[in-house]
Amino acid sequence: MKQLRNAALQLILLGILAFLVILIVVATVRGRAGNEAEIHSRYTFVVSGLSDSESDIETAADIWEQKFLTQFTQSNLPAEKKIRNVKREPLQVLDEENNIVDLKFSFSLASSDSEFFSSWNAVMTSSGSLSCEWIVTFNLEESTDQTYSISVSTIQKLEDYKSDAQTDDTSKSGQADTQSGTQTTSSSSYLYRIRNSTLQVSYNGGNSYTNVPLEVTRLPYSSTSAEELAVGSYYVSSDITAFLSGGMVVDGTRAPVSLTYSTDMGQNWKSVSIDEIYDVDLYYLRVVSPDDIIVALGYSRTDQTEYSKFYYVAGGTVREGGSGYKNQPLTGIMFLNDNIGFFSYAYEEGDEGTLYETRDGGSTYSLVQLDSQQLDSGSGSLTWNSVFVQALVPRLDDQGNLVVYVTQGGGTKYNNGKTMARYISTDEGKTFTYTGQTD
Repeated sequence: MKQLRNAALQLILLGILAFLVILIVVATVRGRAGNEAEIHSRYTFVVSGLSDSESDIETAADIWEQKFLTQFTQSNLPAEKKIRNVKREPLQVLDEENNIVDLKFSFSLASSDSEFFSSWNAVMTSSGSLSCEWIVTFNLEESTDQTYSISVSTIQKLEDYKSDAQTDDTSKSGQADTQSGTQTTSSSSYLYRIRNSTLQVSYNGGNSYTNVPLEVTRLPYSSTSAEELAVGSYYVSSDITAFLSGGMVVDGTRAPVSLTYSTDMGQNWKSVSIDEIYDVDLYYLRVVSPDDIIVALGYSRTDQTEYSKFYYVAGGTVREGGSGYKNQPLTGIMFLNDNIGFFSYAYEEGDEGTLYETRDGGSTYSLVQLDSQQLDSGSGSLTWNSVFVQALVPRLDDQGNLVVYVTQGGGTKYNNGKTMARYISTDEGKTFTYTGQTD
């Protein structure tokens, strides 16, 4: 009898053990199913097989949006990657020729502390849901089987799209350049042009022009046009107009770096010598006020090195400010004022960062801290700091905030290498806050 009781007890224990094993296996399978559910980011999500009747941009974009959002409502997703209560608004085609569409939708998070959707630039509504508005430029392509596919080329916020549209209308009126951080001007009324070997400026939108007393052969030109000046080498406004020249050898003659400027809309011009450097490849001009100008130069560039200096110009007098943080190839220079400046260096393997700041006019430098984030699903073994490695110098937005873009390293496959991380500072660069990814 005792043996029977022991045998029965063993059977019961084995049954309990088997039941526990089954529970563990089921939980594991469910967990793997959730983790392995196929999710594509905005830049890697493609809808194929569209028919001819679905090939107009309005219909195709509507299908893309619906299918893209459906990914994140799958039941086998972990909570941090899931959304609920999705509500889509009617889309609006902004530019049919270029496939630009305004998408609006709202949703709620399955997990309130999820940061998975931080790159979507969602805004909290009064009801507690999250609302998105994306200005999307789509690629709409016909396949060999006469069906169509649609994918994303770029995604912008509405204000950035409007800003870019305005910038497109300011031909050769100065504009802020993302890479160099250059400040030129913001009005299309102030223009320059090069005609008949003469540099000219206009303060009335091109109705009339004034000659600038500069040899055009000594001007730094864009690498892509013989009629456009190098980004960062000029500034045109009603308060002050300034052009950098020289920094090169012209017809066997050395031309030192000079600054030519006018504070009375071209009626009178002054010229000051900046430095006897003859191999400048990066020019930077910052007008803090008509009597406070900062000039910075990158020169003697090789594959491994580049030197930099900056200067202060006031009352026609030039004072040397100092040098950059290190002698490594530059991607840009930007100064906010006489004390606060930023130097961005080309990324090299092992760099702790590429963007450095000075807050005391170049006496000391420190690395700009940009917090790492979470990559989109499908990034595999990639990490944030292995993808976003090249921080560019800040640019000023319309509200006067500093915006930094961090680009991907060469050969990176994350989102086809298209996206940049965006950070913003509202305290003159003391701290930067991540605001999302953009193209």
